[in-house]
Amino acid sequence: MDLKDFLAESLKQIIGGIKDAQEYAKEQGGRVSPPISSSDKNKSLHVHLDPNITPSFVKFDLSVATASDITTGKEGGIKVLSAFVAKADGSTSSSSQAVSRIQFEIPVVWPPDKK
Repeated sequence: MDLKDFLAESLKQIIGGIKDAQEYAKEQGGRVSPPISSSDKNKSLHVHLDPNITPSFVKFDLSVATASDITTGKEGGIKVLSAFVAKADGSTSSSSQAVSRIQFEIPVVWPPDKK
C-alpha cells in the first residue's frame, strides 16, 4: 500500500470511529471532538462558545500494519496490531506486512456525573 492510500485509509477509519463515538457520547451526555477555541486570558482551550467547558484530550499511539497476501497479492487493509496473534487450528500463511505508527488525539467532553 503506498503512502497516499495508507494516509487516506487511516483518516477514513479514524473519522468513522469518531462518528460512532459521537453518537454514543451524545446519548450519554458527553461530546467527542467538539469545536474548541482558545482563551486569550490564560491560553487554555475550551469548547467553542462555552468557555466554562474544558475538553480532555484522549491520546492514541497505535502500531498499525498493512498486509498483503503473497499468493494473491490482495491487500488486506489497515489493522491495529495485537500483542499476540495465533490461529486455533495451528495453520500458518505467508504474508507481507508493513508496520507503521499513527499518533493523534481527540478532544472529549465527558458526561456529567449523575448522582
